[in-house]
Amino acid sequence: LRQSNDDLLAVTIVMDSKWEDSRQYGFNLFGEILQPSKLSPSVVISICDSNREDVRRFGRDLVSRCFKEQDGLEYLLKFSEHPTTDMQLFASQYLENYAAGNPTRLAELTPYFGQVLAQVNRARVAKARIFDFLTAEAMQSVEAAQLVAEVLTRQSGSIVIGEKARSIETLLQIHQRYPQLAVPIKILEISLKQ
Repeated sequence: LRQSNDDLLAVTIVMDSKWEDSRQYGFNLFGEILQPSKLSPSVVISICDSNREDVRRFGRDLVSRCFKEQDGLEYLLKFSEHPTTDMQLFASQYLENYAAGNPTRLAELTPYFGQVLAQVNRARVAKARIFDFLTAEAMQSVEAAQLVAEVLTRQSGSIVIGEKARSIETLLQIHQRYPQLAVPIKILEISLKQ
């Protein structure tokens, strides 16, 4: 079976069909007939962009089967744009390998961080990964700290106490490491009179 990348991209829509036999054809084609080496990141990303949860799950399995190190950044950037929490969680596992130590990448991912952290009572694991990542990145450079401070300043107004605490804790660490940066924290001395 010889198909161009454009042909394969066009066929991915069959997996979103309302007809079960058409969908099964897509699962069989991409899961059994085609070799993982024949599937480009754009084809796998197209499958992961589905509105159907079962198709996205299948797409995530394909990522694991087709993954090449040089494609990791593309997966991170594309999956970080996805509106569903399952794909946002999936994107979070690529942060350390493809965005760490890179303020430019950190800036590109700012909308992703804001979108995930703004969710109320959802995406707990993705939020934890993002908080850990942002805290580590903030300690790497003043440029990264500034970007993280901007993200977390917006987040610190969250109504979720645990997330507000994480935001404030990281902002405090940024303030202590880079006192020249403006953060919405003011440290007050308390006098203990007895």
